[in-house]
Amino acid sequence: MRCAFPVMTAVVWAVFQGFLGAQTPTVLSSFHIVDMKKRGETRAPVITALDIDAAHNLLATAGDDHQIRLFGSGGDQLLATWPSEGWVYDLRFDPTGRYLAGVNEWGVLTVWEWQSARQLYRLQVSGAALRAVSFSPDGRVIAVAGFDPTLVILESLTGRIVRQLSTGVRDQRDAAFSPDGRFVAVTGGSGRLQLWEVSTGRLVVNQTVSPRRQRALAFAPTGLVLAVGGEDGRVRVFAVSGTSLQLVTTLELGEGQITTLTFCNGGEEIAAGTSRNEIRVFELASGREIGRLRGHTGTVARLVWTAEQGVLASGSFDTTIRFWQLPAATVVGERSATTVPGAVRQ
Repeated sequence: MRCAFPVMTAVVWAVFQGFLGAQTPTVLSSFHIVDMKKRGETRAPVITALDIDAAHNLLATAGDDHQIRLFGSGGDQLLATWPSEGWVYDLRFDPTGRYLAGVNEWGVLTVWEWQSARQLYRLQVSGAALRAVSFSPDGRVIAVAGFDPTLVILESLTGRIVRQLSTGVRDQRDAAFSPDGRFVAVTGGSGRLQLWEVSTGRLVVNQTVSPRRQRALAFAPTGLVLAVGGEDGRVRVFAVSGTSLQLVTTLELGEGQITTLTFCNGGEEIAAGTSRNEIRVFELASGREIGRLRGHTGTVARLVWTAEQGVLASGSFDTTIRFWQLPAATVVGERSATTVPGAVRQ
């Protein structure tokens, strides 16, 4: 079934959750692991940044060792390594797959043309750490946010600042464009969710969703649903209607902090990475937990869903990237990534 997430009343949700709550979610195992320790790295990095370009079969990772790594063949081949100036908190491929943007602890945004490993530009956006970077769906602009009360919108290829939006929040943890590119959402330490209109710079939603820090947000592919999660162990799911948000349901994880979110299977499911080293998968139409993905031994810092392969990738503080097949998974053993002869190193 492929359909937009229905807006249900709290009563209907309570009936669904009460009826299905006793069912045990399936425990799944990763079918492929990129283990940085087994690759023989001198210091295996904590993985805090991860993205996938499915069209080119590329995997980009980074973390606390100040290095960007570009892998091919689903993580089996190391194609390039180039340095960053600090801990890299987020990485994103642009929609064409030609460029890669990263932000770090020193407030620097860097954009590379990955095929040549050429740095397109480096820009000191903030005097504080940047925690999130996101390309607009058309690839024309980039949004960056972090420990500075400003959400910055820049031209992707030049770094020219288009807008500096004053959020009033000095602890911003995640930012994302809506699928139609009309809005950019940001959330963080204040527990607020803000929605900004990109074309005008107008703040259209400024809503407190929790008294605790929110660490992750994600739009469903349709753009009709926006999910937010954080330190209270809850995922709040909102229906997006024009310039307003309506709380549809709250998914209770019960323990641990939510560190990353992504929609899977056409937006019918949502996966939440946690500080309890697990990934919890929920079916949105029912609110039922349908899977627990176990194997990481550290906080799950980043999730990426690739619709083309039906695969969920996760990066963790345990220095591994794991791949999961949804809705079912088969353990086929671990494969260590190899280095391609002549790989680019800068």
